[in-house]
Amino acid sequence: MKRSVTFIGLCVNHVGFPCHNHCGFCVLGHRRKKNSIPFSRVVALMDRLRDWRNRNRPKDFRLFINYFRAMNHDRETTVAMSQLDRRLRESPRELMMGGIEFKTDDELKPWLQERRDVGMKVIRLSLAGTQPSHDKWVGRPGDFDFNLRAARLASEIGFERHEWLLVSRSTIPHLEALVARLNEIPGRVYRGFRLLTWGNAPKKLEERERITREMFEALPEWVRKDVQHTAILKSEREWTEEARKLPDEEPPEPFYLILNVEDASMEWLEATSCDAIVSDVEERSRRIYETVPTMKALGAMYGNRENECMYWRSEMQHVWARRFLEEGGLEVEKHLTWVA
Repeated sequence: MKRSVTFIGLCVNHVGFPCHNHCGFCVLGHRRKKNSIPFSRVVALMDRLRDWRNRNRPKDFRLFINYFRAMNHDRETTVAMSQLDRRLRESPRELMMGGIEFKTDDELKPWLQERRDVGMKVIRLSLAGTQPSHDKWVGRPGDFDFNLRAARLASEIGFERHEWLLVSRSTIPHLEALVARLNEIPGRVYRGFRLLTWGNAPKKLEERERITREMFEALPEWVRKDVQHTAILKSEREWTEEARKLPDEEPPEPFYLILNVEDASMEWLEATSCDAIVSDVEERSRRIYETVPTMKALGAMYGNRENECMYWRSEMQHVWARRFLEEGGLEVEKHLTWVA
């Protein structure tokens, strides 16, 4: 069964800032290598793409930029990022603390205030248990205490906190103590729990840490109710059954096109019209999506009815698509899709 897709926007990936962590739950994967492109050139490209979008696409066609890595950049770059987001009609960006260079309180408070002054309203913490567990997960001793210091100082100057807490086999025993520590910090807080994201953690680590349906149901109610996207979280056994019920002709799936800004491609991007850039990305992306069968077909071929480990729907598609590609010895540009 051939997969049908529709493209609802363009996501531009720019990995241009250093990260001081080496997280076991990192979502960067193949994009881990930092490029050396000056941010001013990236801004100029985004402004060209914005003008192209405004002339050639409907208003709901979204254009946005992902920086991925930690926000280790100076005030000038912070201001430029904020101004670019406004021009792209994007909401103010969250200040992600993962991988930020360690700072003393005297350095950290003015650094936070600079970002508050340019319009950032939310600081995001990603934590994997309490101090020993978290520091081991991110590969940097002292990171847990640094994040909590940042959280306290950020709350004092008016930031709202978004706290994402990892739920894995090894972090479950630490969740209650972690939440107790976080509750000691005053301020406005949104807290959510996230399962280990498939695809970029080392395979053996993922197999060792991903929780099962039984483990999920045994979590305290105050954890389960705040697990992100619970409605589309099922075991592989359940997803296999769910896929079987899908119609033979599935409706087109909405995806964002992905444009990776890298050292090797930047000169071509600057010398090429936006029409040609987007047409090239769309053609290559559509070819990959059409190579990978529908979720119903993937489930019938590769669904494991014995596996009780939990996945989101998009993760399950990733797992099955990788099995399909590996079995067939097929090479595709995985960095262009949200499936492969």
